[in-house]
Amino acid sequence: MSCFKTKLGIFFIVLISFYGCGKDSDDTNISETTWYRPSVTTTFQWQLNGELDLSYNVDLYDIDLFDTNSSIIEQLHDENKSVICYFSAGSYENWRNDANSFPENILGNNLDDWEGERWLDISNLNALRPIIEARLDLAKAKGCDGVEPDNIDGYINNTGFELTAEDQINYNKYIAQEAHKRGLSVGLKNDLNQIEELESYFDFAINEQCNFYNECDKLIPFIEANKPVFNIEYDSKYITQNDVNQTLCNYTNNLHFQTLVLPHLLDDSFRYSCNPTDRLFNIFGVGFGSSSSFEFQDDDNNSVWVSAVDLMLDSNIAENDLYKNIKDFNGTNFTTLQQHLSNVKYFTMWITKGWEETWFDIDKINEAVVAGKIPVFIYWYFGDNLVNGMPTSTEIEEYIEDNHKLKIFLDKINGTKVVILEPEFNKQSVLDNATLFTTIISDAIDIIKDNSTKISLCMTDTGNRGVNQTYEKCGYENCALGDKYEWRLPKPIYDALLDKIDFISFQEMLGQFSRDPQNPGSWDSPNPITYTNDELGISYLPQRLENMSSYLYELYKKPIFLPYITIATATWSDDNNDDIVDTDEVNTTGYEDIANEVYKNIDKSNLFTHHLFGYSVMELFDEPKHDFGGYQFFIKNEYHLGIIKSSAVDEEDSKINGDIEFKKDILENIF
Repeated sequence: MSCFKTKLGIFFIVLISFYGCGKDSDDTNISETTWYRPSVTTTFQWQLNGELDLSYNVDLYDIDLFDTNSSIIEQLHDENKSVICYFSAGSYENWRNDANSFPENILGNNLDDWEGERWLDISNLNALRPIIEARLDLAKAKGCDGVEPDNIDGYINNTGFELTAEDQINYNKYIAQEAHKRGLSVGLKNDLNQIEELESYFDFAINEQCNFYNECDKLIPFIEANKPVFNIEYDSKYITQNDVNQTLCNYTNNLHFQTLVLPHLLDDSFRYSCNPTDRLFNIFGVGFGSSSSFEFQDDDNNSVWVSAVDLMLDSNIAENDLYKNIKDFNGTNFTTLQQHLSNVKYFTMWITKGWEETWFDIDKINEAVVAGKIPVFIYWYFGDNLVNGMPTSTEIEEYIEDNHKLKIFLDKINGTKVVILEPEFNKQSVLDNATLFTTIISDAIDIIKDNSTKISLCMTDTGNRGVNQTYEKCGYENCALGDKYEWRLPKPIYDALLDKIDFISFQEMLGQFSRDPQNPGSWDSPNPITYTNDELGISYLPQRLENMSSYLYELYKKPIFLPYITIATATWSDDNNDDIVDTDEVNTTGYEDIANEVYKNIDKSNLFTHHLFGYSVMELFDEPKHDFGGYQFFIKNEYHLGIIKSSAVDEEDSKINGDIEFKKDILENIF
């Protein structure tokens, strides 16, 4: 017998592993019916509340039967995605449009934590038949490929009725048979203790928290029958603790389950998938930068380069013979640092104009990739030169040559890597020449990008920040919480590149003093400016990060990344009123408490629910030569961009000493 499925008036001949000719021993009327049958490799998204995000690259969507318009289902079908429609078969919900169909005598106890929902007396099948069959008819009419009947394990709950295991099996079989009669696939929701009796009647399983409750093994009969198990976990530890996440995914992937970590409300406020292709964007990760190695000095002022990879992976770093030669080497603190950095996901390296491959140890980078770390390359080629206008045709040709050079380098690095193009690109000269800039970046992406190289373009958070700035255009109670007007300015560029970039990036750099952005002064003679905490809106920064992430996601429907964030930890008071940052006027620890409090209040779980999948601190160590030789926005605060300090002196020493010292609890708060 040939098998086919009718969809939108077109006939598709398909493999039996997906659309089968089914025969159910309890109902011979089903023998001529076909229905959708997902396989163990079918990927899925489950969302029952909020505005549906249809952008996920999955095979199947599980959505609400009543709340979803048939046009949405048609749209998903047009994108070759199958649709499962959710309804509760074991409970009454007083907000549904068929709520008046339920006679009072079959309504039992309230469901815990679900207002307006009551258990049903499933043993009274005569009363339930017209309701259930009308819902299945609705699913068929709307174009659903299958259904997810929920709450079909009432017999083990406090329903208010004397339900038996046999009552439940009979009811569940009935639903499956009626679904199949209509050509609908049907999933077994939870009800783990009856899988042996019910597996043959159902086409897939949907389970909540089998890993959390240590009962995933009960679902294996579905896998053995080549039927998928769609597992959902809710505990936030699975997205905030890398080791716990790794254990979850390794375990359920080995069982061939499809596992998502979702919010309990199923409103798409965050989503993490254990599917290997989703691992970059679907777990929150923290990183550090900004180099593949850091230059320390020995007692003779010779350079000792400390590998960023060793800082992550060398658990015996205090006994590393090379590093023990560092001047004033503090092995205890290096061990503490390594223990924190062992948990990072990203390590950031900057590629600037004139870069050489010899700056990087490719073998070390690949060692980190094998250990599960993701290298992030910030490709800062034009940089601040864009302030002066667009590059010339000759400069563009040189940039293209550099893109090819970068591509050759990236091809030597295994696994997934990330390239952040032109951080701080949203300078006014770029916004004024959006078409030309877009063309330059588009051509660069065509050269650099491949399946293992993820690309983004990074803007600066240039918006107003004052607590007392209450401009309507900011879009919030005050501008410390965000500035939607400024955040939206680069939209024409992002829109033009949206099909080529994988995610959206923005950066945050703050300090109590810096060059005056409105009157920066010359290259060597800066005009400094100081800010009060309210002018900088510094205490609002954690909330601002969440707001900006949400707004950028709203604009572009792409994951959001913060490739570098820094809070300079020194302060300045112009005691002699000469508008010059004299060394004796700088308090090198003046902003440490502020920075510590900000990092402490950055909630990684909240950021993830606002679609931000990670951030990196810009500097790991204070660099004594960071403000040498030329234009520096943060002036003498450039030295204080790191989260770790040493006794090396700004503009006197050229390298770091080994007596590293942690600034307050910043290390613990970040990592």
